[in-house]
Amino acid sequence: MLRFLSNLHWGSISWSVLIVFLHWFAITIIYFVAKSLTDFYCKRHTDGINLFQKIYVYSLCVIVPLIFSALLADRLGTHREGGDDYDDPGEIVVDYTPTETEQWTYGTKRFLVIVPVAILGATAALKKDKTLKPDERLKIKIQQEIDARKHDDGW
Repeated sequence: MLRFLSNLHWGSISWSVLIVFLHWFAITIIYFVAKSLTDFYCKRHTDGINLFQKIYVYSLCVIVPLIFSALLADRLGTHREGGDDYDDPGEIVVDYTPTETEQWTYGTKRFLVIVPVAILGATAALKKDKTLKPDERLKIKIQQEIDARKHDDGW
């Protein structure tokens, strides 16, 4: 048993485990960003969210990842070199030219991971908004009015 364990490629295993954790971390971030943005949208509408606003939220959960995935697929096989973070973004360097099928596959994989996670995040926020009681909605509305007055008065 010990001989078997000593023959394993531990560097490769640890690198693979790290990559899996980074993917899960990215998925968690996508979930919470979608949930937070939807929650922010819901709080702006203190009377509650109607059907058309729900359709708007869910369509954004599809359209934004679609654009993001298309951009990622378009940039496949390239990276930036040189430049600095502030003035010069650097030069785009082509590592290899992917085929159209490789680009579509790459973009589709990202899209199919991002969309369900974004929809789950938005659904969680909409479900939370649905459970708000009228007095809680009134508190949110009053707080928004106070914040607006502070902003208008120059506080």
